[in-house]
Amino acid sequence: MEDRDKAVKEYGKLKDKYELPELNNLEEEFEFELDDTSGIIKTITHRIWDKITLIKSFIEGVLHPQRYCCITETGFLNPKSKEKIFNFYRLIMAEYWRTVKASFEDEEEKAKQLKKSYDFYQKVKRFSQNYTQKMIKGWEETEETEEKNGYIN
Repeated sequence: MEDRDKAVKEYGKLKDKYELPELNNLEEEFEFELDDTSGIIKTITHRIWDKITLIKSFIEGVLHPQRYCCITETGFLNPKSKEKIFNFYRLIMAEYWRTVKASFEDEEEKAKQLKKSYDFYQKVKRFSQNYTQKMIKGWEETEETEEKNGYIN
């Protein structure tokens, strides 16, 4: 518990210095508990990107389907939806590379990027809610099909 108290106290200093989000909100949203004082900003940024990367991998599956589920899910989307998804993917990748770049910078730049990543995650979350609803609807409406061209369509 002592390590946790030190970590919380240290985060409080960083929060005040860089106007970071509330630790309780971060821990709840990104399912972790801060218990170490080393690399606090890096640790939290990684947790944020763990969640963003999850939706990024689903998008990649639709943009470049390799597995049966992804091939099927690509069929749930019209060309306009695919274009919107690709455009959002571009935003994710640009923000990802900004985060990588900031990881080589000083504490202040890392803290600024943590805030940007947290704000960006809110956009990803809203996008994900819409995207997952389309996938749920698509799977619920999918009917049994026969094999065609080596794939079940």
